Amino acid sequence: MRSIKAITDNQKAKLLKIIDKSQNSRARKRAHAIIMSSEGDSIQKIANFYECDRDSVSSWLTRWENKKFDGLHDPPRSGRPAIIDKGLKKK
Repeated sequence: MRSIKAITDNQKAKLLKIIDKSQNSRARKRAHAIIMSSEGDSIQKIANFYECDRDSVSSWLTRWENKKFDGLHDPPRSGRPAIIDKGLKKK
């Protein structure tokens, strides 16, 4: 069974902070999945919990293993730049 190796107390605290404070729902979901995996939950259990594909969960775990916290966020995508003025965006 593939899972995340034990995470440090410091990593878990940071992940819990992301779950509690981040405005990015995808990062919150991934952070929670990392904690679930580190506590022994299977990819299938996490996929069932989030109603998503096992491949998605596996991808989240791989990104964590390779990039740690940077892997929780989506990489930039190409496309049209935002129209809204940066000063008007919520912080």
